[in-house]
Amino acid sequence: MVKSFVWRILDFIIAAIFIYAGVLKALDPVQFAHDIDHYKILPWTIGAGLAFYLPWLEILSGLALIFRLFYRGALSILTALVVVFLVATIAAKVRGLDITFRSREPELEFPGAPGAGFGDSRGSGRALLLQRSAGPFKCLANAHVMRSGIRQHDQETEVR
Repeated sequence: MVKSFVWRILDFIIAAIFIYAGVLKALDPVQFAHDIDHYKILPWTIGAGLAFYLPWLEILSGLALIFRLFYRGALSILTALVVVFLVATIAAKVRGLDITFRSREPELEFPGAPGAGFGDSRGSGRALLLQRSAGPFKCLANAHVMRSGIRQHDQETEVR
């Protein structure tokens, strides 16, 4: 009885962590796409696509853990996500990449991408989300345009 209670509490803690992380990523998928790109493992378009879908996978898997629906599947998915994250982090560190994550504060984010139609980074995110409503493939193509704006900003910052 006590053993099952302890496992249930552990389920809730793990689920809460993944739901919280998923919600933060789902609220700002553009920043999450940039975070994925820091690892330099995937092309930008694939990373941008993952930034829209991985947070929901984390949220749904966390909820499945709480409600014990597809429990083993949820555990398998969450375990796979943690393993992939650890392998990607180790690979990035071995290659000497800076994978520190940027603050989610608006004043520390990147300016709007060229042609995004908005002047700030949150506007760029809204533009990207609006493009997403036309379909995921159009969103990925437009994410590439935004990525070029981020690269330009990174180069200008390095010059200063």
